[in-house]
Amino acid sequence: MKSALLPGFIFLACVCHAQSWTRVTEVPLTSVYCIELHNSTLYAGTNDRVYIGTNNGSQWTPSVSQGNNIGSVETITLFNNKLFAGTFYGGVFVSTDMGAHWQPANNGLGINSISKFVIWKGNLYAATYGDGFYKYNDNTGQWALFNNGFSTSVDGNVYDLAVTDSTLIAGAGANGYFYKYNPTTAVWDYFTYFATNSPGLQVYSLLVEGNTFYAGTFNYTLRSNDKGHTWSFDRTGLHAGIQVLAAGNEKDYVAVNSFDGGLNSIRFYARNRNVPTGTAWTILDSVTDDFCYRMVVVGGRLYAARDSGLFYMQTEAVTAAPDVNATVQDLRLFPNPARGSSNLSIRLRTAKKVSVELIDASGKQVSVLFSGLGLKAGENLLPVNLQHLPAAVYFIRIMIGSDQYARKLEVF
Repeated sequence: MKSALLPGFIFLACVCHAQSWTRVTEVPLTSVYCIELHNSTLYAGTNDRVYIGTNNGSQWTPSVSQGNNIGSVETITLFNNKLFAGTFYGGVFVSTDMGAHWQPANNGLGINSISKFVIWKGNLYAATYGDGFYKYNDNTGQWALFNNGFSTSVDGNVYDLAVTDSTLIAGAGANGYFYKYNPTTAVWDYFTYFATNSPGLQVYSLLVEGNTFYAGTFNYTLRSNDKGHTWSFDRTGLHAGIQVLAAGNEKDYVAVNSFDGGLNSIRFYARNRNVPTGTAWTILDSVTDDFCYRMVVVGGRLYAARDSGLFYMQTEAVTAAPDVNATVQDLRLFPNPARGSSNLSIRLRTAKKVSVELIDASGKQVSVLFSGLGLKAGENLLPVNLQHLPAAVYFIRIMIGSDQYARKLEVF
């Protein structure tokens, strides 16, 4: 599928895999082009539909395309209680019933190959192969170009798009430029990874960890310790090839796709987080006759979306399993740190009334966000308004019946 984008690589589906990997059998033996985590739920995209994984991927169910092949799914996101699938050659599809039915959502799109969705400041953005960036208007269902300062005249491909604590960054173009959106000027600023531009340098994968950014290129991995202003090689121990990045709670991961002896191969590496630049990566495993598109870590498992299917290996400590009888099954606050707005995700076993307060660091109530709000069983997404709040550390206090919960929130 991506052979047109990654010249020199031949993709061969194969059921061969190393002993340390477990295949997700609910997903067919087919190419899996993306694996993403949203609100504690996993989403995997294949050549015709989306698969939804719950309980850290222990249970998987397929979406239904209603007789229509939605195409190769490159990226998936959950936005305003709707599921969006970005496809290769098929544009965007949207589902209001969690994948049971899909409808095209391409109004305003000038190109029909989508590489990545992100949500930033309450808005949905799409990166494309060939046409740069688009922003979605959920009220009108229209997409609009979001390319101010980004030129598509030489290479408009955007391979990855990521959200930092304050803005957007992109792995885009082919001349060794790092793109960072400037909210003040509403322009995509660009910098060079090295002293001058580097024709042919393309960034396939991005990873953000606070002030540290990683860029996985088509040949090696780069690292910046100052939010992208300066970069250096971070490839000690890594093989050369297309670098795919992922972060866990304890470790960072790189999958390196290379072409060895006439076959594609994948080498998987890991390294403890927050180590000094230059620390060597350690190889976890190697797989031949396969290709890894994306990775994600959840529940201590490293999931890999590969040409031969969806696989995982246990790489980190497993956190305690949630109490299936508990009223609150999951409670998350994102983004965090945040400015302007955040979101509180509450997953309930049964319908309940909930009150939510914003508390400052001294324990003083700043505001009542919700009082006696009725929530349904399952996932509930509540907006948290942070407008006009000074930068500081706060706490969100959630009261559900006689139980109270708190989450730390940093406003910058």
